[in-house]
Amino acid sequence: MDERRPRSHRKARATAPPWIKWISQPQWRRKTSLAVAAAAVVAGATYAMAASSSTFQAGVPQQQVPQVPQASASPGPAGSTLTTGAGDWPTFRRSAERTGNAAGFAVHAQDVTQLAEKWSQTVGEAVTSAVSVGDSVFVGSKDHGLYSFNADTGAIKWREQTKGAVRTLPSVGAGLLVFASDDGSVYALDAVTGKERWSHAGGYGASSPLVVETAQPGDTRIYVGGSAGNIDALDTSGNVKWSAATAGAIESSPAVKADVVYVGSGDGRVHAFDARTGATKWSFLTGGPVTATPAVDHDKVYVGSNDSKLYAIDVDTGVPLWSQATKGPIRASAAVGEVEGLPGPSVFVGSSDGALYGFDATTGQLRWSPTTFNGPITSSPALGLDVLFLNANDSVLAVSPINGAILWDASLTGARDTSPALAQDKVLATAGNTIHAFALGTPVPAQAPAPASPPAAAPTPPSGCPGVPGATCPRCAGSVRPPCPSCGNTPTNGNAGTCPSAPVGP
Repeated sequence: MDERRPRSHRKARATAPPWIKWISQPQWRRKTSLAVAAAAVVAGATYAMAASSSTFQAGVPQQQVPQVPQASASPGPAGSTLTTGAGDWPTFRRSAERTGNAAGFAVHAQDVTQLAEKWSQTVGEAVTSAVSVGDSVFVGSKDHGLYSFNADTGAIKWREQTKGAVRTLPSVGAGLLVFASDDGSVYALDAVTGKERWSHAGGYGASSPLVVETAQPGDTRIYVGGSAGNIDALDTSGNVKWSAATAGAIESSPAVKADVVYVGSGDGRVHAFDARTGATKWSFLTGGPVTATPAVDHDKVYVGSNDSKLYAIDVDTGVPLWSQATKGPIRASAAVGEVEGLPGPSVFVGSSDGALYGFDATTGQLRWSPTTFNGPITSSPALGLDVLFLNANDSVLAVSPINGAILWDASLTGARDTSPALAQDKVLATAGNTIHAFALGTPVPAQAPAPASPPAAAPTPPSGCPGVPGATCPRCAGSVRPPCPSCGNTPTNGNAGTCPSAPVGP
């Protein structure tokens, strides 16, 4: 399912009137009269009012969509560019290796219960998962647009229009924002202003592009798969440097490590190509189409197949090192990396059987009994130092990579086909036509110690509170967060309303 809204899952959507297409065009195309422009504004107001009572996706009510600035035709402030940093999530699965690993992420397992929504923003139709660089967050949408948001506030910076739905994630690099559209083209925008630099048609739309920067700018490459089975390498001007063929449509997104491109294909194979020339290095045949994206870590390629198996493949030879079977096709991509508290690297992946699996990445041994959810797992997990995040059960969840236990969740209707991103200090999750940003709550400032005072008499328990450790406090029964609003004590975990110690006063 690889971060796309499957065609079979698409819902009917309202057809935008001509004024939307007009206003979304680049400025050089907007050669129309002032009278027509004024009419478009009036028509737009009427359309927005009519749309406010409809839905774009089943179960996802359309909210009032904010006015969206169009991509700027100006080059932006002098010298401005968007460069990636250690805390960013600039592409699908975060890195060129596509491991989904953000070990430096600020939120740890012990902190997840403090996560709270910082902001949310709604657009016209269903959105992809997010990528984030610096102060910008980017998503594509079924409304044919690519959006840029302010990472701190959620305010929309700009929107660029294409001629088809944008179902895959963009990639940021070399000052460009590169993405594919269902119109068959890959687009490159100025990552700051959203101005289109170029586009190239090649049957794209299902595979998320990858920008791989090099020390020599002229050697920077953009890799993307096409519906004809092609995997293409483009330069930063949109010129095709090489194209390699597979025998099936490519919905997988390419991964790159050490000058080798790895990608799955509808022909049931995982392919490895020389990143400089496109020459085939090896291919490995699975038992079904490979739509998941490979994750490359150290000497292994990890990838799931529609044959319901997860494979670990030698990066140099293409020889399988181990495989593990699940009970359903694996369309999500795996997260790989070291986990604090576990020996050696681990690999985590969801299956269409509704379970999340954790394996020893070296041996393939199961780490813990699979954690089961309601419905197929098509979300690819994101791995922090000691916590996993993924979308399932119409929620974004934090899961322990140590034992598979659910540590935290936030309900997001429609959050199943997309995956979280861990950027800076935020968990970015999308559901339906809305993007949500979660961050840790503001910590309570440390209090100065109170001056010494004579022992006080034991306080009188509030009316109705027994004041006995372990007894049920009827006044605070149902309280789910400390302190107990009646007696001031901290309720026993999982048994709110039980006083763990004598009361401390009203």
